[in-house]
Amino acid sequence: MFLVDDETGKITLHSGDTGPVTYEFEGITDESQTVVLWTMKNRSGVVVKEHLANISDGAVQIDFLNEDTDDLPAGNYPYDVRVVYKPIYDDNDRLVDADYDNGGYVFTPESPYYVEILSTVGHI
Repeated sequence: MFLVDDETGKITLHSGDTGPVTYEFEGITDESQTVVLWTMKNRSGVVVKEHLANISDGAVQIDFLNEDTDDLPAGNYPYDVRVVYKPIYDDNDRLVDADYDNGGYVFTPESPYYVEILSTVGHI
C-alpha cells in the first residue's frame, strides 16, 4: 500500500513499499539550475532519508524505493521539500547549500508533512 493525500501531503505506506510522489512548481524559470531536496527525519530531527531530484516541466517526481523505508520502524516521520536554485555540492556530490553570492536561494514552498510508516507482517 502506498497512499498520498493530495490535500494534506501525508504519505502512508507499509515498511518497504514503493511508489512515486509528484510535486508541481509554478514560476521556476531556470530548471537547469534548480533542484529539489526531499528530506525525512526521525523524532530527534536527524535526517534518515533524502532524495535529490531535478525539476522538469515544472514538476519533480520522488520515487520511494524498498530500501527507503524497509529499515525504519513504524511511526510518523516529518518530511519537507526544499527548492534550491544554484546549488553548491561538496566533493562527494552531496548538496551543501545554495550559492547565495551569485543569486542562489533555498525556499520551502509548503509546510512540512509526515510520512506514516505502518508495520508490516514480519517487522517488529
